[in-house]
Amino acid sequence: MKEIFDNYVKKYDIADQKIKGKWEHSYRVMEKAIMLAKKLQLSEEDIYLAKVIGLLHDIGRFEQWTNYKTFVDLKSIDHGDYGCKLLFEDGLIEDFKIDSKYYRIIEKAICNHNKPKIEEGLTEQELLQAKIIRDSDKLDILYISAFLNMISYPFSEEPISKEIENTFWNHGIVYTKDIKNSNDFVMRTLCFHFDFNYDESLRFLVENHYLETFERKLNNPLFQPYFEELKKYIEKRTIC
Repeated sequence: MKEIFDNYVKKYDIADQKIKGKWEHSYRVMEKAIMLAKKLQLSEEDIYLAKVIGLLHDIGRFEQWTNYKTFVDLKSIDHGDYGCKLLFEDGLIEDFKIDSKYYRIIEKAICNHNKPKIEEGLTEQELLQAKIIRDSDKLDILYISAFLNMISYPFSEEPISKEIENTFWNHGIVYTKDIKNSNDFVMRTLCFHFDFNYDESLRFLVENHYLETFERKLNNPLFQPYFEELKKYIEKRTIC
């Protein structure tokens, strides 16, 4: 499966750091999905599905960047939906030699991985895999934010938008359309912590020092109250 995926990605400009970054992100998300599935003590079948979905969840990103030169869905295409089109309408999934009985589970997970909320009406296994990929994807976005230099967080003289500040204190999620400045963008990243489905995901985040590393990277007292609130929130969810 990995060789087939690599051959697909190599059709694009792998020297482009945006393409290379999404390639590497796909593998990291795959590993995080496997890790989470094992921590949840799932069956071998569900561990396998988490692996497949983790690797393929962003397969729509490569066409998105090549055609639009942006990863902002509002300015281009919904990359989750487009990935599902490539895989299941255009037939790309057949190249991966996956049993067709798993197609709907994979499709539902990928289509729901980037949505504000998971759609209703999913089966138990579809919902499980949608939750795993959403958590795994966010874990890697937070890893990139804290440990890599792929996302810049320039300081803005503009205040944090009131609506976004209220969203944070209500432990909600920030929508891309509501971001007005770079400080709002930071708040969107912080609010990701409120959208984890599994406490095990937050424990992994704590064990690997994601939050404090991101705080040191920002080095901005403006965000200290928000980091303190997040630490309290995470502690409540991860106390055994």
